[in-house]
Amino acid sequence: MALGHHCDRLPHSILPIDSKLSYRTFSEIRYDEVDAVGYIYSDFYNGAMSTEQCDRLRNTFLYARSRPTWVIALLGGLDFFSNGVHLNVIEAAYDPALES
Repeated sequence: MALGHHCDRLPHSILPIDSKLSYRTFSEIRYDEVDAVGYIYSDFYNGAMSTEQCDRLRNTFLYARSRPTWVIALLGGLDFFSNGVHLNVIEAAYDPALES
């Protein structure tokens, strides 16, 4: 976000939400399933989420719900679970009212 259009030419790969955990790449949202329990991990900077991150987290939850799970556990990252909305993203948005 800070580099804006300067990153447009960089390769962009989207990992499947249920890809094997690997510490060779960073993924804000991961999904794991053990027996009938789905685990959703979300590692957002300081626990704050933008609208786009909230949408991706919701889509992950809907994916987990479509699986044969009995329980879905929502887990945060290493430091935080959730601090709510990302105020810096709102401030930097083209339309702060819409982002908030």
